[in-house]
Amino acid sequence: MDKIDPIRDSYYKPLEQAESWLGRIFYTTGSLSIVVFLIEKDQYPEIYVFVQIFFLLCAVTGFVLGLAIRLYWNPRAQNKRLEDFLSHALSISLSHERTVGYYNNEETDWVRKTGVQLLENSYFSKEIIAVMCKEERIRFFSYAALFFLIIIYRDTPIDLIIAISQVLFTEQLISRYFRVEWLRIKYENTYDTLYKIFQARPESNILKAMIISNLVIYENSKANGVITLSSEIFNRENQIISKRWERIKDDLVL
Repeated sequence: MDKIDPIRDSYYKPLEQAESWLGRIFYTTGSLSIVVFLIEKDQYPEIYVFVQIFFLLCAVTGFVLGLAIRLYWNPRAQNKRLEDFLSHALSISLSHERTVGYYNNEETDWVRKTGVQLLENSYFSKEIIAVMCKEERIRFFSYAALFFLIIIYRDTPIDLIIAISQVLFTEQLISRYFRVEWLRIKYENTYDTLYKIFQARPESNILKAMIISNLVIYENSKANGVITLSSEIFNRENQIISKRWERIKDDLVL
């Protein structure tokens, strides 16, 4: 069966585009903050003023775009994904935009079906974000090493150190790196917990309570982390991860 995901095209693609533009603005603003320091104000007053104005415009644009991502694009995409998740779990239509070819399990009880779907989601999430973590680590430690070298160089002006520090300690570098690592841990914990729950086969009420509890934790982690899983990595790794998931589902004898 071909997989169809209208939610990614309608809601996650605009979110990813907004995040891509925010990344461009971040690097532009960071570069300008250093360029401003290097320009001789008395010798090139017009250039200095132009760079300052452009820096201010980039900073304001980045602030507005970042706010829109947190308060509009990201929550909208997450809500639509949750609607689709619950629509499949409860066998109802909370939205006309439904995925096809996902959540293929034979469970009939809605709570167990929710648990299996969450197990599938957390497995895919932890695998994708694990690849993202590798890329984020390279970027983070590269910038950290560069920053350390600049600091230990005695002739580096303090104003330049401050300018670089402002770039480093932003949402797009240090904060993002730690949020990605934190989400990886959360996704792994959710998957491991659910896997053990289905293996242990607790009594019905305990099973239901633990599934709902983990669903809340999973969705709350996504909302707090504000990290969009890479569609590029998903498309690249999807076939491999899907095969692994089918083996896990068969071995678990759900």
